[in-house]
Amino acid sequence: MLIYCSVGVGHSVVKSIVDQINVSKNVKKALQQALKRRQPAIYAATDFQTLFEELNQEEAVRERPEIRWFSDYPKIVAIQKILIHRYFFYFECSMAFINVILISVQLQLQYDRSLTSSHSTLRVINFCFIIYYVIEQCLKLWAMGWRRYVSEREHIFEAVITIALAIGETVNAIEYGIPVYGNNIHGKLMLWNIIRIINILIMIRLLRVIPHIQAMSIIASTIIDLVKNMKAFAGILIVFYYSFAIMGMELFHDAIKYHGNSTQNGSVLPYECGSYQQLDYWANNFDDFAASVVVLWDIMVVNNWHVFLAAYAKATSYWSYIYFIIWWLLSVVIVLNLFTALILENFIIKWDKNVLASRERSGTAELEEANNLISLHQMFRDSLKEPAENELLVELTNHNYLMLDR
Repeated sequence: MLIYCSVGVGHSVVKSIVDQINVSKNVKKALQQALKRRQPAIYAATDFQTLFEELNQEEAVRERPEIRWFSDYPKIVAIQKILIHRYFFYFECSMAFINVILISVQLQLQYDRSLTSSHSTLRVINFCFIIYYVIEQCLKLWAMGWRRYVSEREHIFEAVITIALAIGETVNAIEYGIPVYGNNIHGKLMLWNIIRIINILIMIRLLRVIPHIQAMSIIASTIIDLVKNMKAFAGILIVFYYSFAIMGMELFHDAIKYHGNSTQNGSVLPYECGSYQQLDYWANNFDDFAASVVVLWDIMVVNNWHVFLAAYAKATSYWSYIYFIIWWLLSVVIVLNLFTALILENFIIKWDKNVLASRERSGTAELEEANNLISLHQMFRDSLKEPAENELLVELTNHNYLMLDR
């Protein structure tokens, strides 16, 4: 029996590993900083694992560039402080909400005129607010400086939406004039489309508020996590769809023949109401792969599933029920319910982290804590069994291509 005492990996080996691993720049930088902070001569398994806990952060917190202060001009510095203060952000949100409320009121009172007239009240309102949005973003860019401004995704989002709004309103002004001056133009399709696009962009602009509202921030970050971890479930569904589509083509190919809903003399065939034939579902069959996927999708979302079951049972035999029931059990009862359970688990974990952060940190830190993305591995980390140190050392020692410093 081998007994390992004070055996581990040398510091130079660990540093070489950190320098060569394929991770994001932020994570690698965090690992290198952690490596400098603690430099034992020999890294045991526990030391190595503690070091690589940095990988669980998915993305290290980036240091934001400093604001470019005009220190030689106290009055200008005072203006900068006003523009970057949280109360100015509250003012921005208030203006955005007022804009959306006015749009809603105008569409309710004068829907047709608001979308078809170049001199409508809605167009005047949007024209004034878009000018304000452009001035607002220019002031923030000036106050923060370019590097600080683009370092935050929220500002990039605002800038993109504002530029799109400015372009839309500029095109409107060129084609149909400023809403206060010139001739009133009605009924132009291009005018109707641009006004609708501007309204949609103004609504989308409100999404910038979500990260600053605690409950909504948790929900939004949960959705982002789900999109990020969707690959595993998408792979499972694709395998199921592919397997059952091929199996369905083998079992039910040409099982249902197309007869149409009328005879040659124009009379309508007496199909039963609500049947496969009467609903004209002829294209939903297992004659090719694409059509098979459509049928499986209809059954998964329970879209007239009984129609398909009855049609194929009549065309073949009642044993066909087994195929469709197995598909429903796998796709709905197992996969989709597992996906729903993962949503709830992810939300509960984030909520618990947020409650813990609220007891220890300030309001800003709470939002940062809540917004940390969680991977599938992190969600179920407590259920994983870590290997013993001796087992790790045995595997490392017996590795054919790894030479460790002794």
